[in-house]
Amino acid sequence: MHRKSSSGAGPSLSVGVACGPEHGLEAGRLLECADRALYCAKKAGKNTVRLYDADVGT
Repeated sequence: MHRKSSSGAGPSLSVGVACGPEHGLEAGRLLECADRALYCAKKAGKNTVRLYDADVGT
């Protein structure tokens, strides 16, 4: 059940996604790529999903 707080703000979710083998095979590399994508998702605003793009580095 979702409830908004008295301030009207509710939870939000930002997600960064990296997929193997396109973005790497080792866990460390995939985490790095997903982290970069997450930073871009947060920068874009709340409730955003971003897929890592090797051409852009995000």
